[in-house]
Amino acid sequence: MRVSASEAPESEAEKLGANETIRRRLLPNIALSLLILCAIALSGTYAGTAQAAPKQSAIVIDAFSGKVLYSSHADAKRYPASLTKIMTLYILFEKMKKGDIELNDRVVFSRHAAGMAPSRLGIKPGRSISVESAILALVTKSANDVAAAVGEKIAGTEYEFAKLMTKTAHRLGMKNTTYKNASGLPNRYQRTTARDQATLAKRMRLDFPQYYHFFSRKYFAYNGRRYKNHNNLLTKYHYRGTTGIKTGYTRASGFNLTATIERDDRYVIAVVMGGKTSKARDRRMMGLLDRFVPRAVAWADGNTRLASAMVKNIPQPIARPVNLVSNEDRMQLASLLEEDDSADPDEETYADNTILPLPDPELASAQTEKDSGEKSLEDVKSFAVAAYRKAKGPVAKAGESLGSMLVTPAHASTGEQPRAPVVKQTAGVIAAEQNWQAGAPLIPEGTWVIQIGAYSNQSDAVQSIRRAIRAAPDQLDAAVPVTIPVRTADNRTLYRSRFGGFDGEKSASTACGRLSRQNISCVAIPPSNWSLPAGIRTARNDRG
Repeated sequence: MRVSASEAPESEAEKLGANETIRRRLLPNIALSLLILCAIALSGTYAGTAQAAPKQSAIVIDAFSGKVLYSSHADAKRYPASLTKIMTLYILFEKMKKGDIELNDRVVFSRHAAGMAPSRLGIKPGRSISVESAILALVTKSANDVAAAVGEKIAGTEYEFAKLMTKTAHRLGMKNTTYKNASGLPNRYQRTTARDQATLAKRMRLDFPQYYHFFSRKYFAYNGRRYKNHNNLLTKYHYRGTTGIKTGYTRASGFNLTATIERDDRYVIAVVMGGKTSKARDRRMMGLLDRFVPRAVAWADGNTRLASAMVKNIPQPIARPVNLVSNEDRMQLASLLEEDDSADPDEETYADNTILPLPDPELASAQTEKDSGEKSLEDVKSFAVAAYRKAKGPVAKAGESLGSMLVTPAHASTGEQPRAPVVKQTAGVIAAEQNWQAGAPLIPEGTWVIQIGAYSNQSDAVQSIRRAIRAAPDQLDAAVPVTIPVRTADNRTLYRSRFGGFDGEKSASTACGRLSRQNISCVAIPPSNWSLPAGIRTARNDRG
């Protein structure tokens, strides 16, 4: 049977040609499909990461009250980059404070340390620099080789040092932070949060005030070269009140910055992470600080004389007359602060308009602004009766004379006093009572104070003191609890909770360390050298 040419079987060559044509047409479509599938897979794989690490994170904290003034994704996990070096320095400062390392000790560079990726100081293996130069190189140049060398000096290897860093972070309450190296060079498992970095900055300032000045260094000269601090708030913008602390950058992290600002009697810590550029990061940081520093609680610097602070009314005190307490009332409520919160159903009533505890009689007229100089803890526990009665008299106006703000003894006031359980008066209370009756100061001048918070109502301030005493009874045994009302810039009333009478920075820092480990905010305040004029003492005695 004859077959037409159109129906004739295809030759092998023709078949191969047809298959090649089909393959060429399908190949781009197959490749496109594979790309789409990969994109879908990748988006699923990193969905959690994208959610955990938004474009930017930020937090602003009032370091004295502990209040978070602003927060945006503050608990999202991010790469710290060179903010890691803050922890490296924290551990180094711990060793220095203990006396294990000194500023003139040498930091030797191993082959591992010298081989770190930039930024680096460029020290060759076997060479060394002083500890002081290492600190400045970390703060200004942000040298990765120096960070590794410091880690090796402390822990033997950078690997062991990173484990120590993580352990230290968790001890400080930085529960969402893990370190894998001393420098902040990229590591997928090295993570932190803006909140944790704010915690670290706060502890750095609190625990090592003697070393904190290093973070304000603008330049570092070494081996004929001059290195500028990357913190533009210090070197470029000269942003008012900037005292530190550090920048960080990798492509994965974006531009990070932790900053501390102390101005207008306010102390604020801010962290910005994930900026697109250093300029954008700096602008956002300064914008947040411009907005929220004025909202922080003003405080009277421990080195500022009370007299000048009162004249300037910074911050404006609520100077209300305070009742001194009778001996009977002292004995009745000596253990009030140690009672369970639930045992005080009338607390909202009796803690409304009083200052707890009472100041030293010689200082009571000016107590709203003095940072230290009250009594022993046992004495003040009995003074807790002040929170059990209403303060008498009108609120003093700004500019009112000291004489018009003097107190009136409780036994001279009238009115029913609430009942309270009778407790035994301790020997400490009796001794303090005798000192008070003799007119002698109960706490020497020049003592340190710690602040554990500032609250919108005094009841919360009272409870915060109770919690602190329960959390650190040994450290606060000889301290003086006080609450001090102040007005903020936006005319709100806040009550500071403080403990005074620490004999030095070490005891104050130890108490703060204990409280911080119990998740209680704490800041140490240096002593004031101001002493009350003799005329105030005479005026008080004249009032009876």
